[in-house]
Amino acid sequence: MINGVECVNLVARVDDRGYLIEIVRASDAFLEKFGQVYLVGNFAKGTVRAFHKHLEMWDLFFINLGAAKFVLVDDRVDSSTFKEMNSWSPVPGIRR
Repeated sequence: MINGVECVNLVARVDDRGYLIEIVRASDAFLEKFGQVYLVGNFAKGTVRAFHKHLEMWDLFFINLGAAKFVLVDDRVDSSTFKEMNSWSPVPGIRR
């Protein structure tokens, strides 16, 4: 895994009414500060949103419906994982 990247598995609390998932809490160790929350939706199946770069960025993603694939490339010359590439596809859905 690329140095500095962390995947956090969330817990679904399920009962006969439905489910509740805590996505982010102020007490989460990885949350240093809060910036924004946004929701992205696509009108067409198979839409690709890809290939952009930030010099420094904390992103938290939650896939509620559908699917996503994340591809991360470490281009930090001074990193122990320089040129490493990771891909990850979270499995959406609620499991009882």
